[in-house]
Amino acid sequence: MTACLAPRPEADKSDEMEDLIMNEFKERMAKWSIQEKTIFFGSCLLVLCTLLPWYSVSWTGPAARLMGWGGSGGAGPGNASESWIGLSGWNGWMALILGGALVVLHVAPQVATSIQKPLRDLLPVILAGGAFVLGPLVFLLRVQSAGGAGYSAGPHFFFWIAFLAALAAAGCAAWNKFGNNPAPTES
Repeated sequence: MTACLAPRPEADKSDEMEDLIMNEFKERMAKWSIQEKTIFFGSCLLVLCTLLPWYSVSWTGPAARLMGWGGSGGAGPGNASESWIGLSGWNGWMALILGGALVVLHVAPQVATSIQKPLRDLLPVILAGGAFVLGPLVFLLRVQSAGGAGYSAGPHFFFWIAFLAALAAAGCAAWNKFGNNPAPTES
């Protein structure tokens, strides 16, 4: 008994629709300025980095054994580490929500058509600035780096990637809105 492997007409229609949507997005993206591309990719990177470690702590030696981490049967030197992702705190959630909204605003700008004109023009600045300030910047101000005999704690590599991506997105959004307009000259 052989199964018929002919393509289904519904699958062809959905593939055509996906191709149409992707081609439309690529055409729209080709018209973006470097600032708009930086806002989009910085926001995407920020959203991805909220799912990765933002803070890590590691212990070695007796401190790790006393806490019940590391070591082999209490005789080894003991090594342990812990890390917390960006979504462990409200800062990461704010970065995820606002950064995600900024990505959606770039991918599907028609979602903002119901918003009044002055606010709609400022929306990228508000979202990018909010994602940066309420996300990694407040997180950085809340946490402390520490180190000593047998332990170290501090922001993780992915936190710094999120921080720089959000800073780039916020800076480019502000530049795109306020920096491209020449200052009015007085007569």
